[in-house]
Amino acid sequence: VAGNKAGLVVLATGLGKTYLAAFDSAAMPGVRRVLFVAHREEILAQAARTFRSVRPEANFGFYTGDEKAFGADILFASIQTLGRQAHLGQFPRAAFDYIVIDCPPSLGLLTLNSLVAASAVVIPMQCEYYALEGLSRLVETIDQVKAALNPSLELAGIVLTMVDPRMNLTPPVADEVRAPFRDEVDTTRLPRNVRLPVAPPPPGRAAGRERRSHAARASSRPTADPHPRRSR
Repeated sequence: VAGNKAGLVVLATGLGKTYLAAFDSAAMPGVRRVLFVAHREEILAQAARTFRSVRPEANFGFYTGDEKAFGADILFASIQTLGRQAHLGQFPRAAFDYIVIDCPPSLGLLTLNSLVAASAVVIPMQCEYYALEGLSRLVETIDQVKAALNPSLELAGIVLTMVDPRMNLTPPVADEVRAPFRDEVDTTRLPRNVRLPVAPPPPGRAAGRERRSHAARASSRPTADPHPRRSR
């Protein structure tokens, strides 16, 4: 990853981080080649479907043990594959304009390695009090990595997701996040789509019909800036 123009770590699960990455890669000027690195190989196909719904004109490909699409505009690979030097060495340092590292919702070794490799972090956060506790631990870890291992690491933004204004806890949680992170909290807020939990399988059909929903319009606005306004 070192040597590329931007490396972005997205931390969370089930909160729309893949859509955020897809829309951001489409909205940023000068971004042509994108590498999406997933923390599990099983989710590569799902990530590709998400990117294809946002960027249907792009050339997609996978880098796995069986498929190596070097010429793809958007390439999908797993951390397990690219963690081997024999595979990572296949790409020159300037091969990609934008790299997204999809991390598991934990502070394990994969996440720590991703923080060391990246230049920016985006945190999608659900508006709940348990998420607040996790946010404080995560920011503390980011500060430790920045101090000891990766001085260029920046917090690019915190995106409030699954926002439901009908719930009483949403406004106070959002206020508590903005208090210490006023400049980092993005103005884009992704509302909860109430049709998805009750949709028949596969739930992607319901999401596909809701292209004009509040969530779809909100997520189409770029959120991540690989060159943040300021560091903490």
